[in-house]
Formats: sequence, C-alpha cells, structure tokens
Amino acid sequence: MQSPFRPQPQRIGDLFDAGFRLFRAHITPLVALALIGALPMLLAQSALNNWLFARLGVSISMVWLISFATNLVIALLLGPFANAALVAALAQAYLGRPPVIGVALRAALQRYPLLLLASIVPVLIERMMSWMVSILQAPLTSLAIGGGLSSPAGGMLTVLLGALLLPIIVGLLWLYGQLFLYIQVVMFEQAGPLAALGRSWQLTRGQRWRAALLVLGTRLLAQFFTWLPWLFTTFVFFRLQSSRELFSAAAMVVSLLGVLIALPLVLAIHTVFYYALRTHGEGYDLEQRLPML
Repeated sequence: MQSPFRPQPQRIGDLFDAGFRLFRAHITPLVALALIGALPMLLAQSALNNWLFARLGVSISMVWLISFATNLVIALLLGPFANAALVAALAQAYLGRPPVIGVALRAALQRYPLLLLASIVPVLIERMMSWMVSILQAPLTSLAIGGGLSSPAGGMLTVLLGALLLPIIVGLLWLYGQLFLYIQVVMFEQAGPLAALGRSWQLTRGQRWRAALLVLGTRLLAQFFTWLPWLFTTFVFFRLQSSRELFSAAAMVVSLLGVLIALPLVLAIHTVFYYALRTHGEGYDLEQRLPML
C-alpha cells in the first residue's frame, strides 16, 4: 500500500510537507484529540502556576523555576497519554484510514504505563533543553512583563549565559533527536520502555543529525504557534494592568489554541519520519505489517 504521505527520509522539507498534508487532511479529529489531551494539561499547569505564584511571587527567576517544575510534572504524568492518542490517530490517517477518536484513546490508554516509563528520560532531556532556551529568551520575557529590556549588565549576562548554554542545548538537542521516536515504537511495535529507547536510537542510525535538525525544526514550529502568541498576550495584558485572573484566563486560551495546532502538527511530522525510516531503511511493508492499534 502506497501511503499518499510517504516522503524520502533524507529531505527534511519533504517530511514537513507530508506532515502538513497529513494534518490538514484530518484536521478535525486530530484537533479534537489534541483538545482532549491538552486541556487537562493546561488546566493543571495553570492551577499549579497560580497557586505557586501567589506564594512565591512573579520575579523572572521564579517564573523560570516554577515553569520548569510544573511543566516537568505535567509533561511526565499527562503528556504520554495525549501524545500517544494523537500518534495512534496519525497512524490510521497515514495508512489511508479515517482516524477514529475512540480507537486512538483506547490504544493510548492501553499503552500508558509503558509510555510513562519510557518517557522519563526523553521528557527530562526535553524539559531541560526548554528551560535553558527560556533563559536565553529572558530579555523578551522581561520586555513583555516589565515594559523594558534588561540593563546592560543583564544583557551581558544573557550573552555569557548563551555562550555557555548553547553547546549544552545543541548536545541535548542531538541526544533527544535519537530518542524522540519512542512514542511511535511503543505504540506500533509493542516495545517496552528500555527497548523503545534503544529502538529509537537504532532507527536514527545514519540519520543522526537529520533527526536532530528535524526536532529543531518542529520545536521552532511549536514556538511559533505557542510561545510567540503567549508573549504577545503577556505584553498586552501587562500594559493594560489587567487582573491576574483575567490574564491567566487569556493566556490559557491563547496557549490552548496554539497547542491545538502545534501538537498534532509536530507529531504528524514525527510520525511521518518514523514511517519514512522504516520504509526506506528496513523495507517496511505498510500493507502487511499494520500498526498494532
């Protein structure tokens, strides 16, 4: 069976194009699944942030610390289920079948314990990478919250931190690029946690930097749909001096809308990459070896 979304794994542009087409062709069920998975995550994160901010304040350092802690906890507990349900639906769509929301949710629920264990290392790497990037984004965050860029000394500190953190971020990005296919492996190959990480590492052999560049590209895509709208919303509401409750509600709505697009789109590109590696690297027959949903 020739999938209409099958690309060449060597060309990142083709992977993005196939992922966009896959998302666009089945946007309604994918957005619905993203809503089912993302809304509890955003509500839990908003509740935790509000509770902690009320007790610890809203300084930039506290924003970083609280965001890292809450994002890590929520991503570990709720992220695997949300991602797996979307990946299951994307597999149906990739094989030319209309995605069935109930089937995707049931498949994710069945594999959730294994996904939870398999996700510990990749999620920790991804959260650390995001936290370091947020430090480099501090001048823009400061501008949105306080109305001005940091002082010259603060700017110099950001430059120095960037010089120190950039090699670490690149290393983490490369490492995450070898492990991020664990979701597809657990869902489609019935692998256990450690086996899934090893299998992801095996799949990207010979494609190490392409996998890392793919992750970089999809992260930038996600930032475009999530972080930039949040930054603009923060800037507007802090200028209007609105109440914290109103700002929290607006920020959550903007974040949710961004996630509803970014999450299924990014996972579509990742899933296309998984199938491309298997099809062109292992002679994977899509007709005879269907995903085990």
